[in-house]
Amino acid sequence: MGFLLRVHCWQYSQLSELHRAPHPTWPHKARRLGYKAQQGYVIYQIHVRHGGHEHPVPRWSLPIAFSLLQRREMDATHCGALRVLNSCWVGKDSTYKFFEVILIDPIHKPIKEILTPKLWPLKGSQVPPTIGGSHCAPWKKCNTLQLHRYC
Repeated sequence: MGFLLRVHCWQYSQLSELHRAPHPTWPHKARRLGYKAQQGYVIYQIHVRHGGHEHPVPRWSLPIAFSLLQRREMDATHCGALRVLNSCWVGKDSTYKFFEVILIDPIHKPIKEILTPKLWPLKGSQVPPTIGGSHCAPWKKCNTLQLHRYC
């Protein structure tokens, strides 16, 4: 794993700052973040230089987090029609940290079908509503006899 990570990082350092990837480096990680191997999903690889920042950053923010936010915005401006879905860390070397940004095309037909309002309730797993994050509480509430005392 370590050797493979070093090889990937060396490859990424040879590429440009913003580069389109044919497929995600770690597919299981990308799928957890919402990526699907179908038309309309695009992966871009970016790198951020670590270390001393020259530009002022917002208060209570780390320089690396701010530059990653700027890079995601740069992705969005570079590919104007695409929308940023998510991003994940891929690796780092002595100079850069490497990230993959998942972009979707909302105008593409398969994506548009997913985003139609009538399909939103069908998206994801069908679980009953919870009370305070617990699945047992709503069942207990429905299945217990409550005799309220009225004065």
